Amino acid sequence: MDFNYTLSHSLDDASGLQNSGGYGAAFILNPIRQRDWYADSDFDIRHVINMNAVWQLPIGRGRWLLNGANKWVNGILGGWQVSGIYRWNSGLPIGAPSDDVRWATNWNVQSYNVRLKSFTACPTKSGTSPKLFGC
Repeated sequence: MDFNYTLSHSLDDASGLQNSGGYGAAFILNPIRQRDWYADSDFDIRHVINMNAVWQLPIGRGRWLLNGANKWVNGILGGWQVSGIYRWNSGLPIGAPSDDVRWATNWNVQSYNVRLKSFTACPTKSGTSPKLFGC
């Protein structure tokens, strides 16, 4: 049986499952004051316990059950093992969003505390005429 415990603490200034190239969550919102966003990472799992074990079943020649089995019975029923894996970890940090505001460009802003100014979008147009560009 094997057992291990890990204690860790992850800090960063922009967490996200996607990279910023795919307009994901890993944006630095203010590059001038980047340190303002330094906090627990979205992936901060403090405690992890892992355990695994292998048990040989007591069946077959020289074992508790079917000790005197012939080679055919021993070949089919003897020598079996059972294994198990157990993992426990503490939860991921969660945030409490205050609203559902996103950037006007539909980029994925993960901070719900960023308020945007209202804007007016151009109506959707289709075709190939140069007059279609602009509002």
